[in-house]
Amino acid sequence: MPESTRWYMSKGMYHKVIEMLRRISKVNGKSPEPGIYNEFLKNISLDNNTVENATIFDLRKTPHLRKNIFLLAIAFSFSTLIMDTHIYYSNRYNMSVFISFSWFSLEIFFASTVSKFTANLWGLRFNGFLGLFLTSVFSYTFVFTSNETVKLISGSIGRMSISFIQILYSQYVPEFFPTTFRAQGSGLVRFLSIIVHFIAPYVIVLASTWRELPMLIIATLALVDSFLILFLPETVGKCLRQTLQDGEDFCKSKKFWPIFIINNK
Repeated sequence: MPESTRWYMSKGMYHKVIEMLRRISKVNGKSPEPGIYNEFLKNISLDNNTVENATIFDLRKTPHLRKNIFLLAIAFSFSTLIMDTHIYYSNRYNMSVFISFSWFSLEIFFASTVSKFTANLWGLRFNGFLGLFLTSVFSYTFVFTSNETVKLISGSIGRMSISFIQILYSQYVPEFFPTTFRAQGSGLVRFLSIIVHFIAPYVIVLASTWRELPMLIIATLALVDSFLILFLPETVGKCLRQTLQDGEDFCKSKKFWPIFIINNK
């Protein structure tokens, strides 16, 4: 799998950028003017602001970006813990592996379909808030109802909602990080979420005290997480950042309002 042109530019590998552009032109059946590549190469060679070899240690120079990275890691970690607990609770119905796999596949298919139409239309922050809030509502419903049919339905909708969140993160995480730190940043967020992931068995084992206690915990966690995600910057309709300083400026200039947007582009 080839790297992106933005990544090649961030490393000063301009000959690779030209190769990629020529390949893209060929695939799309386009024939740019002969001198356009040389002109482009001349322009990006003069612009040294795109070249950067950023590491995790460079985050000490970007406090706003650093804070938002850890906020993203916390929100992502909570969502992973919520997902694990919801999957555990599906075992109470003693379904065969074939039925449960088909059931979960349908839930993920529905969540993917919804995200396709709403993620870029309403903004990732609002969609994240809505998905986590619905997860919380149906998790609380699961806890406080005694009707097993209602538990089954609310548990299924809760799983669909948190699956929807996981799909949103797959788009948000790479969009959030600047090109020079995208791979390392994505890895850092997932590494921190794995650490929190170790808490899941200890939450689940609390079912020995009260069967619905783990679900009550993640219902509250989802409610808290739904508001945490609103403090992250919106990436829909924004240009991708190239350097750490671009990411710092982006996080520094973020606004809480509006939460809900309509992006018709």
